[in-house]
Amino acid sequence: MLLLGGIMLAGIAAAGQKQIQLAQVMAEPMPADLVITLERTACYGSCPDFTLTLDARGHVQFQGRGYVLVEGGRERDVPGKDVAELYRFMLASGYLDFHDEYSSRVTDHPSAITSLTARGASKKVRHYLAEGTGAPEVLASIEKRIAEVAQIAPWVGTRQQIQEMYQARLNAGHGSMPADAVIRLERTRCSRSCPVYTVDVDARGHVVFEGRAFVAKKGRHEHDVPVADVGQLYWSLLQASFDDLKPEYATDAPGRPWAISSLTTGGKTKAVRHLLARGTRAPPGLEEFELQIDGVAHTAAWVGLDAEVWDSLRDPEPADVKR
Repeated sequence: MLLLGGIMLAGIAAAGQKQIQLAQVMAEPMPADLVITLERTACYGSCPDFTLTLDARGHVQFQGRGYVLVEGGRERDVPGKDVAELYRFMLASGYLDFHDEYSSRVTDHPSAITSLTARGASKKVRHYLAEGTGAPEVLASIEKRIAEVAQIAPWVGTRQQIQEMYQARLNAGHGSMPADAVIRLERTRCSRSCPVYTVDVDARGHVVFEGRAFVAKKGRHEHDVPVADVGQLYWSLLQASFDDLKPEYATDAPGRPWAISSLTTGGKTKAVRHLLARGTRAPPGLEEFELQIDGVAHTAAWVGLDAEVWDSLRDPEPADVKR
């Protein structure tokens, strides 16, 4: 009983100390050299790409780099008291104790990079915006609060506005497939006679096919397809929100083949592994995109399967195919 009482008293004392520390933080005067920054990076898709800087006077400097309503530099002033409250919120949230980076093995998402500079010292946190980074939940709140205090919403725009702008650019021909981009589809082995190959399609319409097993033509084969078809393929990728898809859609189905689609551009690759079985919860648009890659690349000419077998690729549990 005495032990329990001691633990309770220790807990009360710790809570009291935390309240004292919090009160001290809230009373903290705002440093004259305070600078808070927020940067949002690009992704494979229409993620807003910008930087903003906010100082102790309430002066905001914004630089829109891509997928924002206003590109280029903009400036405005916001109330100093809002900046002071933001500063105290960051301190009270333990910002100075956060890790310098919260990362993930996923490579296709954007990052939010924040920093706080005061009294000659600086703290920066790089937050990769994907699941499994281990970032504290309050970090996202800090990122959101910085944007709100800086009042950048009219420059960034809503997600719907950005998507509408994105589509308008595509329709006008300004969102064509990047010159260095390559779309790939790989189909893997299974416990049956599934065709095994990879096919690459680049922005010039050049197709490279590598047949490995259960195909009519093994080895490397190349040809060219219309650039307009490639542009339509890229548009389908965007329409399928490829950048928002999970890295993998799988289930417990031993022996089933995989369809692995990817987009490589700017030195980065976004890949989606899709197990061709029931229960993966893969969006319908992903399967359509995989089949469209085959269609644009004309892989049937090398794979050599008839229409019935190609249709079986749509069936999560196709019958055995004998060659």
